[in-house]
Amino acid sequence: MRRAFKYRLYPNRNQAREMGVMLETHRRLYNACLAQRRDAWTSEQRSVGYAEQSAWFKCERASNCYFERLNFSSAQATMRRLHKAFGNFFRRIKAKAQKPGYPRFKAQGRFDSIEFPAYGDGIQLTGNRLRVQHVGMLRVKLHRPVQGKVKTAALKLQGTSGISCSCAISATRQSLSAWLHRLVLTSG
Repeated sequence: MRRAFKYRLYPNRNQAREMGVMLETHRRLYNACLAQRRDAWTSEQRSVGYAEQSAWFKCERASNCYFERLNFSSAQATMRRLHKAFGNFFRRIKAKAQKPGYPRFKAQGRFDSIEFPAYGDGIQLTGNRLRVQHVGMLRVKLHRPVQGKVKTAALKLQGTSGISCSCAISATRQSLSAWLHRLVLTSG
């Protein structure tokens, strides 16, 4: 069973700036990959897939200092996000039940989350601190203890209220039974 926990982060001024740069770089990566797909289709009637864009990104990291600072697995998650958007677009075209809605370029305020699909690769929670690659150790408000093994994590900008970290946790059988036991005690 998978559970999710959401924790509030308290970055200092430099960490908030670095996280803003990371978020902006992910947004630009998303838009660059969308432009590649659009341009390849309009000029050559050729579709570009995730594998081709991942190979392009690997080469582009050598020359782009901003792409070089991105965690590779989180960048792949951003490219998979676009791939999933195109998959949903083509699914809606085939269904003909809804308006298809071509994937859009993301404006500066429209891209607000970064996913880290492999916990420990670029992001790790130790105690009440969250280590984010190229950002540093962030203070975390652990309002409830982590029960189970963290599988993935995502950083999300919460409007003007700050930044949060969502962790998908695979609950162990023991923590699941303890949770059910608490549920029975509080509901009775």
